[in-house]
Amino acid sequence: KIESGNLNLCLEETALRETIYQSISLFQPKVSSKNLELYLSMDENLPAKVLADEHRIQQVLTNLIGNAVKFTDKGRVSVAVEYNAETAK
Repeated sequence: KIESGNLNLCLEETALRETIYQSISLFQPKVSSKNLELYLSMDENLPAKVLADEHRIQQVLTNLIGNAVKFTDKGRVSVAVEYNAETAK
């Protein structure tokens, strides 16, 4: 959809930290059952609210984390969230 230009975004003020925490918490049972660690590193400069499509962010995180957990047999799955004020404009 992205490449074809058919991706519709619904931009609204979003509590990004909460969205990320919610997405990650979905995987805790699976991570525990596989004896993995799920590590989150979040930039302290990340704004409390951002203009974003919360549903799409959840979709992307769910797909990425889900695949990482699925294909990791031992060790850790890490999620790093960085904020760059220059590119956020």
